Amino acid sequence: MRYLIDGYNLIFRTLSPIKNLSDSRQITLSELSQKVTVLGLDATIVFDAQYTPEESSRGHFGSLEVHFTSFGETADHWLIQTIEESSEPSQMTIITSDRQLGVIASRMGTHVVKVEVFLAWLEKRCRNKLHKDQKKTLKKQVIIPPTKIKKPSTPPPEAAIEEWFEHYHEVFSKDLLPPETLPEEKPIDLNEYYERKFKERLEKNEPD
Repeated sequence: MRYLIDGYNLIFRTLSPIKNLSDSRQITLSELSQKVTVLGLDATIVFDAQYTPEESSRGHFGSLEVHFTSFGETADHWLIQTIEESSEPSQMTIITSDRQLGVIASRMGTHVVKVEVFLAWLEKRCRNKLHKDQKKTLKKQVIIPPTKIKKPSTPPPEAAIEEWFEHYHEVFSKDLLPPETLPEEKPIDLNEYYERKFKERLEKNEPD
């Protein structure tokens, strides 16, 4: 669908009077181009030379196509001519609150939407689009659960002394570090160290 917007009709019906028409036009183009870009619309806004005595020109403000008619040509005439030249007028929507232009465009098989209705629709669609994009971004975020540290299983009371020794060896190797050896001291025998710790815990009858 191609959207053709009656530029000055939109400005005069939606903006409060400010310093000059040029400022109003800039505000309109800035706001419209942002929404058109977000939604990926094929949209053209046309301004007639009645207010801008210049040669016909065409350009872009972001993704929004901007057309200024030639001097003496009205936006209404340009819009009607564009519909006439189209092979698919039903694929066009004219945005205007000008009743006469709306009636002519409608009879030519083109959709007609009032300015206020179009702007409300545009605002709603932009909000929905941004909301959906935010939800998609959140879904893409991967939450890595914390790694659980598996504790060594305690042997049953009837287990052999060797099994208990291996158990305490594993516990002490993770939770207890042997005292640092000073340069002048004799290196510690780890087997003797863990065996002594094992015996001390058995003597105290401390549960694991």
